[in-house]
Amino acid sequence: MFNLIKRHECTKNHFLASVQQIVDEFPKNAICKRIDEKTLTRRHYSALLHTIFHQTYNNPSTFGLAAAQLQSDREELRSYFLHHAEEEKNHWNWIIDDLRNLDDANPDPRDFYPQKSCQAYIAYNYYIATRKPVGRLAIALVLESFGGTYGREYGLRLCDVLDLQQNQCTFFFGHSETDVGHVEDILHILDQSRIGDEEWSELTHIARCAGKMYLDLYESAGSMVY
Repeated sequence: MFNLIKRHECTKNHFLASVQQIVDEFPKNAICKRIDEKTLTRRHYSALLHTIFHQTYNNPSTFGLAAAQLQSDREELRSYFLHHAEEEKNHWNWIIDDLRNLDDANPDPRDFYPQKSCQAYIAYNYYIATRKPVGRLAIALVLESFGGTYGREYGLRLCDVLDLQQNQCTFFFGHSETDVGHVEDILHILDQSRIGDEEWSELTHIARCAGKMYLDLYESAGSMVY
């Protein structure tokens, strides 16, 4: 039986519990398992950075698009989306820096189209930004919670397993610093926003979909056999 969500079924508490469940499941992806088992190679790490690059590059644009689609009475959300887009617009440089500091032999990810799991995730973000712009906040809460909860932990473990320096894991360490504050900001916005029962159900559904799709990026990179 599919884990479907019925309209008007969820409350804010249901939404937050679903996000927490998604966050708790993050370490089950193939990359984290390889880190835990110390079977991760530099080629897996390179594959992950190349896989998630386009997601990081496109995310700020979807915040801006969501801001443009909001109704005029959602000023608090519009302001937050534009602020978040401005703050994260250059975070893709962290991945380029990590690849450069790794002396990675693969071509620049900017010269290639996204890997299919990343393309699907990007497309979903654009879809939500245009059709259900408030839902872009749900996706943000999931990703910021991933980074705030696990960024530093897995950054340190990456350094240990692969004998890396922190300047070769700036994507993980950078988000571990910024994302804790972002989670607090998003929770505050949710408290201030006028969100009805059907919207909470939509946000719950969107968070679950986005969380699973994002984990697919880590799963595809970690499942590669070398």
